[in-house]
Amino acid sequence: MARTVRARVRAEREQRLEDLAREELDNYRQEKEVELAVLQEEYHRCLADIGAGQEAAREHQRHADFLRRIGEVRAEEARERGRQAMRRAREREELKEKV
Repeated sequence: MARTVRARVRAEREQRLEDLAREELDNYRQEKEVELAVLQEEYHRCLADIGAGQEAAREHQRHADFLRRIGEVRAEEARERGRQAMRRAREREELKEKV
């Protein structure tokens, strides 16, 4: 009987501690979400102040996409030059073998 009472008391205490921990975690998350909202608002206000609003961000993204595409084109051109050089070298070797 005493063991079951102790076990029940222990289980209730653990449950209370878990509930308190869960409540503290929820409060912490809410505080951080509020802080994040405030920081995001300040960030967007600062961007608007310096003239780097959404349009500037879109322009920056377009420029980054342009640079990425240019890089891809240049890489493909380099691969093609490499293929041509290998083809010419192979043709020279074949010509040497024929002679």
